[in-house]
Amino acid sequence: MMISSVLKEMNELHLQLLELAQQKRVALLNNSITDLQRITEQEEQLVGHIANHFSELSTGGVEKVNELIVPLEEPERGLSNEALNELLGSVEKLKLVNNENQQLVQQSLYFVQRTLDIAVPTGNDYNYAPNQPASSSQGAYRTFDSKA
Repeated sequence: MMISSVLKEMNELHLQLLELAQQKRVALLNNSITDLQRITEQEEQLVGHIANHFSELSTGGVEKVNELIVPLEEPERGLSNEALNELLGSVEKLKLVNNENQQLVQQSLYFVQRTLDIAVPTGNDYNYAPNQPASSSQGAYRTFDSKA
């Protein structure tokens, strides 16, 4: 197993995730639920492939990729370090786009909540007001027993 080749494959998968994240942004802005569902399914597949690559790398019980790179001979070590740096750069870009998408979703949810607050009337007002007529439901639901 060449560590550099696994890291390069993982970088390609992360770049595909980055492309999907950018497509997701457009789908969010266009309010396209079908596109969001399609993109989410594709993301799940890619994340599964990435998890498989992580399990390939961590077969020796090593937790950090750097620990796998250190004992390598020079040509492979240099290639692996380069591939790791590219992967880390792709992950950072993906984090930024995902954070922006998360903010868009939060803003959209806030807008929906505010719209519902305005559109849906509030419930009955149960405060006491002098000269207020008795409601029809007041007699049906008594809080206290009159014989007590």
